[in-house]
Amino acid sequence: MIKMKDDKKLKGAVLIIGSLWWDENSFRKKLRDDYLLMSESKLVDAPIRYGRFSDKRKTYTMVFSSSLVTKSQKGKAYLIPILEKYCNTESVIEVAHAIINAEYKSIYENERFNWGWGCLPLLLNPKKQNSQIQTLSSLWNDHFSNGFNPDHYKVGDESPSVNRNGQLQIPWSSEFNNFDFIISTSTKPNSDSYPDSKRLIEIFKQDDKYFRKNVDSGISTFQDKEIADGLKSQWTNKRLEEICNHFKSGAGIVSKAISQKGKYPVFGGNGLRGFTDSYTHEGQYLLIGRQGALCGNIQKIKGKNYISEHAIAVQVNNDNDLNFLAYKLDYKNLNRLSESSAQPGLSVAKLLRIKLKMPPLPEQRAIAQCLSTWDHAIHTTEKLIAQKELRKKWLMQQLLTGKKRLEGFEGEWNKQGAGEVFKSVSLKGFTDGILLSATQDRGMIPRTMLEGRVTMPTTGTESFKLVEVGDFVISLRSFQGGIEYSYYRGLVSPAYTVLKPKKPVDEEFYKQYFKSHDFIGHLAIAVIGIRDGKQISYDDFCTVKIPYPSIKEQTVIALVLQTADKEISLLKSKVEELKEQKKGLMQVLLTGKKRIKI
Repeated sequence: MIKMKDDKKLKGAVLIIGSLWWDENSFRKKLRDDYLLMSESKLVDAPIRYGRFSDKRKTYTMVFSSSLVTKSQKGKAYLIPILEKYCNTESVIEVAHAIINAEYKSIYENERFNWGWGCLPLLLNPKKQNSQIQTLSSLWNDHFSNGFNPDHYKVGDESPSVNRNGQLQIPWSSEFNNFDFIISTSTKPNSDSYPDSKRLIEIFKQDDKYFRKNVDSGISTFQDKEIADGLKSQWTNKRLEEICNHFKSGAGIVSKAISQKGKYPVFGGNGLRGFTDSYTHEGQYLLIGRQGALCGNIQKIKGKNYISEHAIAVQVNNDNDLNFLAYKLDYKNLNRLSESSAQPGLSVAKLLRIKLKMPPLPEQRAIAQCLSTWDHAIHTTEKLIAQKELRKKWLMQQLLTGKKRLEGFEGEWNKQGAGEVFKSVSLKGFTDGILLSATQDRGMIPRTMLEGRVTMPTTGTESFKLVEVGDFVISLRSFQGGIEYSYYRGLVSPAYTVLKPKKPVDEEFYKQYFKSHDFIGHLAIAVIGIRDGKQISYDDFCTVKIPYPSIKEQTVIALVLQTADKEISLLKSKVEELKEQKKGLMQVLLTGKKRIKI
């Protein structure tokens, strides 16, 4: 055992300047738990700075620098006593290898104390130059290879931080006086100049975990305040697991436990499923659907709720905003990450590894507030559309049946068989017209305007029927009346029935009437089995009694309903415009392309 002249054991410590302090790797935990007296660790001044770029971590790590001489240039490192039983010749070597294994995060089998990107230098107390210290110094020198080059441990004209004998070339501080020797790891700077704060901010904003872990632990450099101030306004890449303090699937629940009479809402991956008598979560949560075609959709809930296993319940930590994360995940389109199978699904473990570019908390809140303004405008407009549509439906029920008469009109309406008002026409032999198709919301339109795959005729169109502007067409299997108005001149399949008025009509009046509840109800009676897809024939159509008020009243009613349609159409256009604006804002605000001033 190495002893001093006064028969006291040597006292040793380890100087830690980075992740050896906080990393939870098993080799690093073993070093801290088995060899060091962590309870007596303390922060001390050390000439350290960020100077080595790690290709593996994609970040800068710390190095010793002999050019940092004043107190204002120094940082803070941890000085931790080595357990007393390891302060002898053989055991110090064991501690040394434990430190190297911790640096490598694996077993280091070479006996030397220097390797490709770093070394394990020794710092000796200059006031205790005796045979024991000299023995330790010689022992260390023996474990450094002959090819060790101290010049790799400096930048520019500064002196190397490690000498050829494997000793750390930093001043012995009064904070070290309780010890006879100190062991530390030293890494090589890997450029001709040290990175300035601007460069460090640029790197750390990509992933600031290493920097934040050091700062949170108390390990620091003289540049840390400037870096931290810079990062406050920077966006950084974070894994979802670093953003959330709760990210778990909900609880199982059987269908019979869900009803419409329960006390608490039950939420699954696609929204509200019903109610039950117990709850699993309380507070504000994001829900991520984790199964089915709609997996990845985002919902926000609050209060007491039962969250089923088909949804992932999410809460953020104090450094992040839940509303911002909702927009961020929605923009991320998690559905594309679903695992391919008969039942698409999302893995919790896989989602937690997702990296998101996150701004500081105040900017998160500002962005979420901005986007919520658009959401509020969209919601308000959609609510107004629903109200206008209900009013339009009421107007149709009243005006198209004669229950309510407009000013200046009175007397009973004349009702006639539809065949008395409209006739079937079949004009064929036209080969140069555009092909039309029936739609329930846009009437007869060119097939080229249809979304998705369109079936085109494989033979000629000589047998197709001519449709002119103002004609009506009985579509084949409609559940909304099946009579469509045409704004286009073109050709339709011979299976369609083309209608033209026999007597003067206001086309807009009947376009509205053929979509009314009154007409659809009467047609359903005339065509038994329509909901099974039965074709509507002209004969069926003719049996239906339809109103035939005066042309003047038809026109006035049509104008009222057209005005209502225009109001709804304008509001729908406004919603689409707001959604496009929101989409554009999300593209620039959620990616940091444009910044919100706080």
